[in-house]
Parts: sequence; C-alpha cells; structure tokens
Amino acid sequence: MGGGGRLFEKNHLPPPRLKAEGITVVAIEQAPQAAALNDYTLPENVAYIFGNEVDGVQPSALNECDQVVEIPMQGQKESLNVSVTVGIVLFH
Repeated sequence: MGGGGRLFEKNHLPPPRLKAEGITVVAIEQAPQAAALNDYTLPENVAYIFGNEVDGVQPSALNECDQVVEIPMQGQKESLNVSVTVGIVLFH
C-alpha cells in the first residue's frame, strides 16, 4: 500500500480533482445503498469519508461519493466509535 494521505476537515468535501486523479471516494456509512465491507473489494487508490457517531456522513457528501460501504453489525447497536471504524476499514 502506498504512503501519503490527505485530511479534509469536517464538513468539507474532498476536492473534485481526487476523482480526476483516479482516486475512488468511498463513504463509510450505514445507508440503503451501502455495500457490506466484507463483500467489497476496496480499490487501490481510495479516499475515505468517515462521519461521526451521532450524525454520520452528511447526505450531500454521500451523493458525491463513488461508493458507500458499511461495516455489518449484529444486535441493537447502530454505530461504532469513528476511531474503531477507521481501524476496521484500514485493516480490511
């Protein structure tokens, strides 16, 4: 896996040039259109969007993403701490 990353501040969408650079923008969010993380092959060049535990990823940001992926969970809980989510996704 290549090094280097970019951080975009809260409520700022990644620049459109990411897609022009061949980077796939993937939101990690529970949504009707989401693919399960364990069934999804993540692309090599990817930018992730993570929401917070309360509000998740904003709908406007979801609309700008190439793909929406969720971490399947069992039971009553509907969210994970964002740091735990990041760790699971990056390990995957």
